[in-house]
Amino acid sequence: MLLTVGSMTIDTIVDGETRRTIDFLYPAGTAEERAEAETFSDRITGELVMTIGSYLVRFGDRVVLFDTGVGSQPVGTYIGGALRSALLAQGVALAEITDVIFTHLHADHIGWATQNGQPFFPNATYRCDRRDWNHFVSPEYEIPAWEIVSSTPEHDAARVRLAPLADRMVFWEGDAEVLPGITAIDAAGHTPGTDAFLLESDGERALLLGDIVHSVHELLFGWDFPVHYDHEAALAALRRVRSLAVEQHLPVSAAHFTGMGWGYVTHDGDRFRWQSIH
Repeated sequence: MLLTVGSMTIDTIVDGETRRTIDFLYPAGTAEERAEAETFSDRITGELVMTIGSYLVRFGDRVVLFDTGVGSQPVGTYIGGALRSALLAQGVALAEITDVIFTHLHADHIGWATQNGQPFFPNATYRCDRRDWNHFVSPEYEIPAWEIVSSTPEHDAARVRLAPLADRMVFWEGDAEVLPGITAIDAAGHTPGTDAFLLESDGERALLLGDIVHSVHELLFGWDFPVHYDHEAALAALRRVRSLAVEQHLPVSAAHFTGMGWGYVTHDGDRFRWQSIH
């Protein structure tokens, strides 16, 4: 799906998908809430289907990729590895990417950052929040069980995957202008350096949510997610960024939304609701 924000164009780049039962992902949700979320479930397995993907943002002389999917050898419940093909379908060569911005450094967001020990986007400057770099690239980092079964740590762990591009990584921390027209919004909680991103051009704005939420209904109902680094902080970040989206009527999307669709969050006094942009 293409979204235009002023002179920016934002294309969704699908790398693959993953799925889990709603009961597993959101056990604290009410039965009524979980039933509503089943709209996005696989009719055969009953599992919630979540996309894995990136956003391609083009403006001026910049060709910016937010996150790099799960990579060429997805593991476990991850399937796909189509980011390269999706970029080519947009007419974008790897060498044209000027910047890669990571919303955070989980394995399903850094998979195509390097391949075979080389930066996959040869001319790109790679950018991430320093807090995530310090956390995930540290030799003291212990890979949690859920990530071990969802990846091949000897290849996919951040300290391995990102080592070949360490010398071209540019950092920010928390709230910061990352590039002109692209501002990071501190949303730490899912990981120590998770951020949302405000995109602005010619008086128009949109919001990329990263992994603040993983589904539309997680956003609407304020559900917790099982693999947050700091659950209390993650839920506070969700509420804070959701309020921003509602108050400023910003179109929002996230890389695990089913289909990576865009929409508006509204509040009618009773609950939050989703208005999809078709």
